[in-house]
Amino acid sequence: WAGLSSEEIYRAVVKARRLPPQYASVVGVGIPRELWKMVGECLQFKASKRPTFNSMLSTFLHHLQEIPRSPPASPD
Repeated sequence: WAGLSSEEIYRAVVKARRLPPQYASVVGVGIPRELWKMVGECLQFKASKRPTFNSMLSTFLHHLQEIPRSPPASPD
């Protein structure tokens, strides 16, 4: 939203319902599809369509378990 006034941002988001430009340009870049889906849900204009905290936490924990863990460092 660089270079836009507060009024211009307000009109773009509230009136035209545009997503932040940085979101649109990076969707799918190195992040699992389920996480992008959640990000999109978080950007919904109606609060009832946004995920709950517990739903988001569950999604994050699921993906955290899939991250490979390195072995503990040696004491040397």
